[in-house]
Amino acid sequence: MPAESGRIIHADSLEALRALGAGSVTVAYLHPPANPRRDAPLAAPARGATDAVSRLRGGTADEVRAALARYDDRFDDYWGFLEPRIAEVWRLLAADGTLYLRLDAREAHYAKVMLDALVGRDGFMNEIVWVTGFGEPATAAWPRRHDTILVYARDPKRVWFDASAVDREPYMAPGLVTPEKAALGKLPTDVWWHTIVGGDRGQAAGSARGADASGTDAARGATAESAAGASVAGADGASAAAPDPGADAAGGAPAAHGDRTPEGVVRRILQASSREGDLVLDPFAGSGTTGVVAATLGRRFVLIEDDDASVAVMRARFAELAGVEFDDGPGRAPASTPDPVVSTTAVPAPEEPTV
Repeated sequence: MPAESGRIIHADSLEALRALGAGSVTVAYLHPPANPRRDAPLAAPARGATDAVSRLRGGTADEVRAALARYDDRFDDYWGFLEPRIAEVWRLLAADGTLYLRLDAREAHYAKVMLDALVGRDGFMNEIVWVTGFGEPATAAWPRRHDTILVYARDPKRVWFDASAVDREPYMAPGLVTPEKAALGKLPTDVWWHTIVGGDRGQAAGSARGADASGTDAARGATAESAAGASVAGADGASAAAPDPGADAAGGAPAAHGDRTPEGVVRRILQASSREGDLVLDPFAGSGTTGVVAATLGRRFVLIEDDDASVAVMRARFAELAGVEFDDGPGRAPASTPDPVVSTTAVPAPEEPTV
């Protein structure tokens, strides 16, 4: 694990992203707050909404956004929150870098159209359907049981993707393949079956992780106590986070907020789209699971989180990992909670510019 293993920035994500250096990130994983207006009443479509689709073809990002707003004004404010942050993340990606954006089905398709307009349709690589569990109770419609992860490459001709590095999964019908293939397992497709960590589904509920009207990251309701005993084991990143009473077997993250991405999902992303020593970015870090997995795999990481309680969780969680820097970020007074002791050995200056 590199000496400069990680940086955790306690700040609004947009301010923090603007302060980072361009072209330095290999993987960016974004699980943004839920749309706080998703369950609000839909405004009556504007006159001419039926022909708005004609303005999607070849239009600028602003024109596409205006056309979409004719159909659903509830997405417009949400995209006003997401767009500048995604644009900054795109600036930070290296030429071989990849952006992963996790959203639920009510936002993913709007975001797909906007991302095509913002960064270019040629960069679209995959729509990953992540089956998160057995679905929510429903009698009037099919139960929701998946989230969508949109995958965009900064440069499709240079993007790094190593399928051989990904953990294989068992065949559903091992008797139909040779014993050798059954023992090896199969490579995952773009449909991922992985149970979500227990707790409320923030994207579906629309309230567990919200973005406020001012465009800042809203509080996640994290508690520092939930991170008790859940620190990264070992300065070399050779083992994952210690077991935590607030996490189920699927993920291992402390219960910092209701909806968390399991470590297994993050691990698959980082194994395929980064190499040891590469830099990983998570601008909506929550309890820090992306950083835990990055450290385990020998990647460097930058985590950004605005919520005080979530940062307290990460301070406890990364207390034993050498080389992790806590930064109070632009415009924020130093936190009252002291930084954990991360190392007794001086960290040498990195050979490459740091972000």
